[in-house]
Amino acid sequence: MAEPFDVVVSRRVSGECLFSFEGRRYSVPFAWVGRSVEIRGTHAHVVIRAEGSEIARHSRGTPSRLLLDPEHYEGVSTDRVERPTPLGRRARL
Repeated sequence: MAEPFDVVVSRRVSGECLFSFEGRRYSVPFAWVGRSVEIRGTHAHVVIRAEGSEIARHSRGTPSRLLLDPEHYEGVSTDRVERPTPLGRRARL
């Protein structure tokens, strides 16, 4: 059974692989840049879905205003979106 949720919205993913929800910015895999995704707010998580499946998940209601998953910026370029430039050692710190 699906996890119960209390809010559903649609957002377009920015060029930085981010979208806004409840005053915070969340990352999604870079392949979704420029596309719309569905955001579901559950008790504990922000669940991001597209094309019928979950593509990302973040904690909901944290003190952080920017929630990033470094894995969202890795992978192989698609025919639509070029892979982001990898961060150097200093930037990863």
